[in-house]
Amino acid sequence: MFDRVLSIPALARVSTAIERGDPPPSLGGVWGSGSALILAALHSYLRRPLLALVPGEAEETTEDLRTYGTACEMLPETEGENRHLASERLRLATAFRGGRVPVLVVSARSAGQPLPAAGEPLRVDRGGRVEMEALAARLVEHRYEHVHAVESPGEFARRGGILDVFPLGAERPVRLDLFGHTVESIREFSVSDQRTEREVAEILIPLLGDRSAELADFLPAGCWAAVREPGEALLPPLAVPTLEVRSLPAPGENVRMLSLQRFSGVLSDLASELARIPGDVRIHCANEGEEQRLRELLRDVKREVTIARGRLNRGFSFEELGASWIPHHELFNRHRLRRSLMKRPDARPIDSMLDLEKGDIVVHLYHGIGRFVGMEKSDGREFMVLEYADAARVFVPVADLDLVQKYVGVSESAPPLHILGGTAWAAAKERAQQAVEELAKDLIRVQAVREMELGNAFPADAEWQRAFELAFPYEETEDQTDIARAIKLDLQSPRPMDRLVCGDVGYGKTELAMRAAFKVATTGKQVAVLVPTTVLAEQHYRTFGERMRDYPLRIASLSRFKTAREQKTVLADLAAGTLDVVIGTHRLIQPDVKFRDLGLVVIDEEQRFGVEHKEHLKKLRATVDVLTLTATPIPRTLHMSLLGIRDVSMLQTPPAERRAVRTEVMLEDDRAIRNAILYELDRGGQVYFVHNRVHNIEKIR
Repeated sequence: MFDRVLSIPALARVSTAIERGDPPPSLGGVWGSGSALILAALHSYLRRPLLALVPGEAEETTEDLRTYGTACEMLPETEGENRHLASERLRLATAFRGGRVPVLVVSARSAGQPLPAAGEPLRVDRGGRVEMEALAARLVEHRYEHVHAVESPGEFARRGGILDVFPLGAERPVRLDLFGHTVESIREFSVSDQRTEREVAEILIPLLGDRSAELADFLPAGCWAAVREPGEALLPPLAVPTLEVRSLPAPGENVRMLSLQRFSGVLSDLASELARIPGDVRIHCANEGEEQRLRELLRDVKREVTIARGRLNRGFSFEELGASWIPHHELFNRHRLRRSLMKRPDARPIDSMLDLEKGDIVVHLYHGIGRFVGMEKSDGREFMVLEYADAARVFVPVADLDLVQKYVGVSESAPPLHILGGTAWAAAKERAQQAVEELAKDLIRVQAVREMELGNAFPADAEWQRAFELAFPYEETEDQTDIARAIKLDLQSPRPMDRLVCGDVGYGKTELAMRAAFKVATTGKQVAVLVPTTVLAEQHYRTFGERMRDYPLRIASLSRFKTAREQKTVLADLAAGTLDVVIGTHRLIQPDVKFRDLGLVVIDEEQRFGVEHKEHLKKLRATVDVLTLTATPIPRTLHMSLLGIRDVSMLQTPPAERRAVRTEVMLEDDRAIRNAILYELDRGGQVYFVHNRVHNIEKIR
């Protein structure tokens, strides 16, 4: 394909100019993701580092280049004092200069932002000598932050003879273990659980100076640049051959690319719409689920179509090649979500041992509830010191820290400390053991009934189901596709489903629930959606109603928002079977609620329901398909999942443009608020402003 692209006379002249080191002629008539195709072809031929500058989002060009098989990275934009982003920018720019990144894609905004200027790095070798105080002072001098526990690049922490440091530009933090002034070991460790992993012989710690660097300082030898829509990129001239790529005709060279007409997204129009596309047709699917559905739909289409995998963003027709490229989301008229391509840093759990402060209440596996006093060293070994009743103390070696965890209680007041050697802790463990055994018996009883396969085996997807899923206005993530497939297999099995779907807010749990509900309701069975609050009940009622409005399904809500007469009507319709989907609070599991033919129960945040409600739900699980959604899974639920008593699915792909939460507590400052709002709006984001008084909320607005 690249040979055919470069055989076009205009592109042959461009490649010859760059190869000679001459300023190449500008290139016009380039549309959509065709610009990435041309850059990929030129890079493949020239075999020289490429800096690709784009006016808007760099993610699009990065995804397009990778779809064409080009190895590339995206230089992220900075966000205030975000250390992860600053470190990632330094790492990628340094790797580009060193030839380890063949193509670097940079937005105009990112190109104009300064980069950290690192001087001669500090080298630490295993077996070498280090003065801990001097090393810490030098790190602070070069803008490293001394913290309690290392989480971000540019931070370090000290605990006795151990120093943790996260070098700027590094992917992982490292732990130096010193005996006296000698470095006994250097190990990378995980931020999420603080456990050491791979041992290394040395580390290089970049030391920051007072000045900043520019992107031009990191250009490698032999580099060339491509600027998309140079009038918008607003970038100073670079001292390398620079190709200007434009959508409109250019005074230099031009190719003939056209945008594709908008597709309707109606399945019945698919054949006729593909028929009008000129040349060879190539459709790109982002994941396996899209590809499988497309192959099914194309069975009755006479036209020959090539299906490829990749995240192409904007379709185009390339006249000189006699070929057209179509992204799946455009073919079905769906919104293309932007997903950050930057590797997300690990996050450590809140209850990490490193979060302990002096005076915190802890629980020792063998001694019970005590108070953390601090860390002490003796004979070259480090110990955690715990205090119990009557000022008794226990010294826990660092190697046995897994025996201790932070106390988490339901009361705000601190519990009494246990007496060492007393019976209170043993009695508490015995009561807990009995409760666990009772829970296990209940679970086994329910599981035994479920294994008798007394549930409903729903049929495979029909035309309505495929149309309903394709009407989802956004592109699914890989997680959503995989979990949707697992839920369908559950529903099509005679064994009652009991699946838990875990995922943060905005990760797509509700869409999965609606697809399952639609599959069940269109076969004549009823669906109950159980939520913990009346507000959520109304929200789901509107969402389900909007998604299913084109189908002959009746949907209702049942909560305290409804009058007694309205509730009576809903109950009568449920009993008569004329209501297909009902969404409500715990009111749904009262004794007077009768279903004619219940097929599926969807439970949102089950842990927020009371014990008596859970007993009712436990009985439902024996014969009815149950799908549970949660953003904050309780440990017991997860443990049950791991034991195989319940099926668990994890939604881990974040929503578009999700940013890490940064919290700042400050005195009220209108200027700071204004700047924060303008920054968010400037990047195309949204702002949620919480105000705690109703009487003056309009003034605040």
